[in-house]
Amino acid sequence: MLQIILFELSYRMRRPATYGYFLILFLMSLFFASTDAVMIGGGIGQVFKNAPFTINQVTMIMCVFSTLIISAMMGVPVFRDFDHRFHEIMFATPIKKWQYLGGRFLGSYIVTVGILSGIVLGIWVGGFMPWADAAKLGPTQLSYYLQPTINYILPNTLLLGAIFFASGSYFRSQLAIYVQGIILFAFYLVISTLMGDASANNAYSIFEPFGISATSELTRYWTTAERNTQIVPLTSYLLYNRLLWLGVAAAIMGLFVAFFRLTKEVPQWRKAKAAAQNISAEEGLLSLSASNTIGSALPTADIKPDRLQQYSFLSLFYARNIWRSVPFWAITLCGIAILGLNFSQINAGFGNPILPVTYAILDIVSGSFGLFFLIIITFYVGELMWKERDVQLSGITDASSLSNGINIAAKFSAMTLIVILLSIMLMIAGMLAQLVHGVTDLQPILYVKYLLGYS
Repeated sequence: MLQIILFELSYRMRRPATYGYFLILFLMSLFFASTDAVMIGGGIGQVFKNAPFTINQVTMIMCVFSTLIISAMMGVPVFRDFDHRFHEIMFATPIKKWQYLGGRFLGSYIVTVGILSGIVLGIWVGGFMPWADAAKLGPTQLSYYLQPTINYILPNTLLLGAIFFASGSYFRSQLAIYVQGIILFAFYLVISTLMGDASANNAYSIFEPFGISATSELTRYWTTAERNTQIVPLTSYLLYNRLLWLGVAAAIMGLFVAFFRLTKEVPQWRKAKAAAQNISAEEGLLSLSASNTIGSALPTADIKPDRLQQYSFLSLFYARNIWRSVPFWAITLCGIAILGLNFSQINAGFGNPILPVTYAILDIVSGSFGLFFLIIITFYVGELMWKERDVQLSGITDASSLSNGINIAAKFSAMTLIVILLSIMLMIAGMLAQLVHGVTDLQPILYVKYLLGYS
């Protein structure tokens, strides 16, 4: 196993992305500590920018920000072997399952922790920059930086790493890896929303995966002097939170190791999905070929109808594939769950109920689902652009008479159609929320103008 760990470390240290990720976190933290140009919570009022409370806050926030970095590092070690067709050679060696998986996991975990250490290193180095305002910096010591590492960087990387490593190795799909992170982030938003209510049970903070809510409960009534001098102890709700989620990480890895097989065979559902993708793609190509067989022998006057037919067919074909995909509905349902939770909290405005008129509902929709719109668009634009290569049909499409312009325009139209359909879903959800709360003046025209314009 040691050789696999060393190989993984060597591989990661040769990758430019490793240093790029570290520099992003390091420079953001450095400029936060040394300038006012970057704000990452904390450092407000009389609390120093290098105070233990501030370092703690920045580390927590940056760990959430680093979810995508952790997914890129921890989700691909085993998936990379399958993607590069190296798994057959690896599995033919007399290596044991726990050695193979343990080596891949630990090697990637060590490098990922090193990347996230750029957060605390950046704050420490930022305090020595010549342009830093000395009035906003206080005395510092090593424990100020070690405690957040123990409280957040090590356990959060282990938890997220276990989830991404297991999902990436089992599902063997980059999109599946990212969807796991989105579901976890949505769960964090749900717990944070519940904890935002003054009457909420503090025990909810135990179930928030990043430890932010538990820390907020622990330090809620700290004075400025305490925030400048005291480290956040690993006690009470924070300790229970860390133990709970470390147990979840251990359970995930245990189940994954138990069910993982050193074989090139993919799970049955992956076989069915791959077969469906290939059949769907082949049907699309056959339909296009049928429309072009006759058209190619006709004069150029008949080309325009063929192009229009190709465009309309492909637009619906790509949109239908997105609409039927499991990751799309996983992301969408996460957004709808958070939206529904925020709708249910509309009358809990700290004793000041809000009348759910249309503009208030639209504010909730944009605030709750806006991020998920961005995620869906980002993921599926990339998926559409690489669709032919993913199903290994790029050579056929390149050799066909299909124009690149038509193909790209159809993909753009498919994505636009998906956004419109999502906007209609949000419009219906908003109107239902108003009706449930007794508001009958729905103003559908305002919904159409705002949602379609916002999307």
